[in-house]
Amino acid sequence: MKILLYEVQKAKQLNIPIIKRSELLALIAESKKTIAVGGTSGKSTTTAMLFAILEHAGMQPSIISGAGLTSIIKEGKIGNAKSGKGRLVGD
Repeated sequence: MKILLYEVQKAKQLNIPIIKRSELLALIAESKKTIAVGGTSGKSTTTAMLFAILEHAGMQPSIISGAGLTSIIKEGKIGNAKSGKGRLVGD
């Protein structure tokens, strides 16, 4: 939580706009075709499976997930998001 507060304070000092996650997701969803996964359980697993299928099909999708994907973590990234060159984004 301290890191987040520091980041918000620093953004304010630099006059960088601060927006909510939901607002950011809406902006991203407007820019690409979006597949949204909802429900009470299994959302991250379903999102990861859809992402893997789309990647395997050569569609180069983007993804924003609540959980980190092992395949993305192995690329040295945080794991819960990846920007692809394709037209699809999964959340």
